[in-house]
Amino acid sequence: QVRWQVDGSNLNVELVGRIPDNTYMGWGISGRTTETWMIGADTVIADYPNSGPRARDFFMDQRAQCNGQAGVCADTTTGGFTSDISNVSGEKDDDFGLTLVRFTRPLIPTDRAATSSRGESIDKSISTTPG
Repeated sequence: QVRWQVDGSNLNVELVGRIPDNTYMGWGISGRTTETWMIGADTVIADYPNSGPRARDFFMDQRAQCNGQAGVCADTTTGGFTSDISNVSGEKDDDFGLTLVRFTRPLIPTDRAATSSRGESIDKSISTTPG
């Protein structure tokens, strides 16, 4: 489940899922404006290891593991880009098997002008106007 709220120039997001330990859930903006598409997507990968909740800013350049320059890479791994994720918190409910991870990201991200090796924007802006 995804819940969100626009707060000024930021987007507050909650991801809730029934995910086993050592797995993750993700949310993001499609790599294409007309359809759901993995390549070129700007995503957040969230998990809850023993150290606590994490939400990491990723760009999906290819359908492959990150090699340090291309693939599904954290923004901070590829070309020194920045993570736009902040205010990460969360909780696990072992009784129901649910994991909740909260985070904030700006509507207009830091790396929006940066491009990948494919010429795609690393981070996508989120419009709050219809259409």
